[in-house]
Amino acid sequence: MRNALKAGDDSPRLILVEVGEYWLDAARFMIDVDEFNLAIAKARSATHDEVAAEWYERAAALYQGEYLQNLYYEWVFPKRRRLTQLYLHALQELSAYHLSIRSYTQAIEYLEKAIPLDMLNEDLYRLSMQAYAGIGDRSGVARMYAQLKQALNAELNALPLPETTSLYRELTKKHRSAS
Repeated sequence: MRNALKAGDDSPRLILVEVGEYWLDAARFMIDVDEFNLAIAKARSATHDEVAAEWYERAAALYQGEYLQNLYYEWVFPKRRRLTQLYLHALQELSAYHLSIRSYTQAIEYLEKAIPLDMLNEDLYRLSMQAYAGIGDRSGVARMYAQLKQALNAELNALPLPETTSLYRELTKKHRSAS
């Protein structure tokens, strides 16, 4: 293998050998997982919501699906779970940010990506109901509440939390009285 990796002095070395171990020369190319982790870290350390949202958007754009999705080694599962959770967190933060600036359609787009990753996360459904209410889509509010009820019943034989039901009633009541 060492002979195969040897290159002339003019050609770049993409793989480095140190004390019998082989390393990729990360200075020669971008590693998407490293870029993703960096974007998440920058978002978390940002002092302004707008800057955090820009970094979360960058992280979300880098995420291309489950980490090493075709591999089934034990060591992959915790890394895969961690990256998926970071992606989900980025989507939730982006949704909340866009909801706060009344960019409801953008919030809905992020929530449509987030909810399938965590079908039992009531926070996501509450954000989604608020976003649909923001664009005046009462059927969207009702659809998200019904979807949550169905998921909770099927998986946990449970009902939505009281605050979720209260939000649903408030959003549909507001809309009814505005009509």
